Amino acid sequence: MYVFSDDDNYATGYLSATTAIGTTTAIDNATALSGNAPPVSGANTAWPSVKYLITDGAHLVGAGAWETSAGTGFSPSTRLVVWTPALGSTTTDGDDERMSDTTTQKSYLYVDAGVTGLGGPLYGSLFVFGYRSVWKMVPTGQASAAYTRLTLRSDIGCIRHQTICMGEDAQGRPALYWLSHIGPYRMSADGLQYIGRDVEDQWFGTNGLSAVNLSATSVVGWSIFVSNLHQDWFYVSTGSNNDPNIKLVFDCRLGRVVDIRNITTVRYGWARHTGVSTEARCGVLFANTLGTSMSRDLLPYIGRTGTGITAPTLWKAGGSTTQDGSTNYQGLLTTKAYSLQPGSNLSMRDDAYLIAPTSASVTITLTTNRDFSAETATSTVVLTAVGSESRNLLKFEGAAVGQAGYVQFQVGDAAAANTTWTLDGLVTPLTKDDPR
Repeated sequence: MYVFSDDDNYATGYLSATTAIGTTTAIDNATALSGNAPPVSGANTAWPSVKYLITDGAHLVGAGAWETSAGTGFSPSTRLVVWTPALGSTTTDGDDERMSDTTTQKSYLYVDAGVTGLGGPLYGSLFVFGYRSVWKMVPTGQASAAYTRLTLRSDIGCIRHQTICMGEDAQGRPALYWLSHIGPYRMSADGLQYIGRDVEDQWFGTNGLSAVNLSATSVVGWSIFVSNLHQDWFYVSTGSNNDPNIKLVFDCRLGRVVDIRNITTVRYGWARHTGVSTEARCGVLFANTLGTSMSRDLLPYIGRTGTGITAPTLWKAGGSTTQDGSTNYQGLLTTKAYSLQPGSNLSMRDDAYLIAPTSASVTITLTTNRDFSAETATSTVVLTAVGSESRNLLKFEGAAVGQAGYVQFQVGDAAAANTTWTLDGLVTPLTKDDPR
């Protein structure tokens, strides 16, 4: 409640009492008027129901809107970006979900298209995404307008807010990752970068059209940064699937800014995961050990869907688990196809070697694939220790290949197994064949 005096012709009001909603009367026993003047009209405007929410540490920032009419709050818009007053900047109004829309202070702005996500903060700035737009929100340090916007791109953007995640680059510096309609991008200390050159076959397929189902009716994609592995995991729906069915993994330490034919681009570091563990709609990092006292190490937990799932199911991904739920799975790694220039062939006349920690009764199979399954050869080794050694250097005998235009290797379980193993390195001595 505010009271006014005729001493200044009722120009200034003073806070006299704070009462609960519905209270009909309040008694002011003060002998002199004191307290704070009422806020300027518009200083406590209610937010619309925003779709996306983020914080820069000082402001709560929202964007988009669920409703279509204003009601008792600010007029909603899919292009609206709004923020609260800076934390601790007020004493009587609080720092909760309110915005300012006065003649001198406006805590909102509009972008040029509907917002599809928010990201950051990265080096003090926030990033607003449309489906084919990227804007940078730069702090001004002024309460009258805390942010100004810069248009970074008007041809690419973000397909879904849940595909945005904070990660790092090869130097360990913070970086922001997301999925656009043409594949993965990131914002780092080196600026805005396309990082999807090495997974274009997964994104676009073989006919140049999108293999990713951008029209998925459930979840087109989402991402999570797994900090202990320094990896970004992107779950995406492909083909006719309406939920994710593959996982594209980017190792932030292996991705490199390289110059190829005078074009600077980000290459390498990608892997593709398949299997039922890629069928997930959402995920979060949480304590590896659950209980009254949670462990400090974090592992990803995923909300499973798809194969064999009849009810909401939570899986822990990573750690020492050797089964998907209670089902054995086949763990293996398939390399890229190695080749030389056209007309030159490769051979592996010498045996391949595996460097790996010992593991009792675990068999590792190597399959050498010539020219995309024109010919294959397999060989196995057993990781059981002979003596007290902790690691082995083991020979794959009989996995040689010759006169190959392309050579690819697969190493791991020969079939689904409830075993655990780690591989340090695979040595495959490929050599160039003599001209025919």
